Amino acid sequence: MDWKVTPTKRAAKDLQGIPKKMGLIYRELVDDLECEGPFPFGWDASPLKGSEEVRIKLTREWRVLIQVIKPSIIVVRVVHRKEAYR
Repeated sequence: MDWKVTPTKRAAKDLQGIPKKMGLIYRELVDDLECEGPFPFGWDASPLKGSEEVRIKLTREWRVLIQVIKPSIIVVRVVHRKEAYR
């Protein structure tokens, strides 16, 4: 099943402010999400308690928050870990 990954306006704004290296890693994640779905192999992804969102770690410090509405994956935020869970 092929998935469609779509960022929200907030996520698009977040992407403009992240370091270039994180942008490249994010692009790899999007490619894997489109092929494998919301829990791609090799990425640390887990559902958030009390929410319909899934957290995926880009690196030790950066997180991507997604919502899954089959066959779409909506990127809600791309943020530093200290802001991700507020």
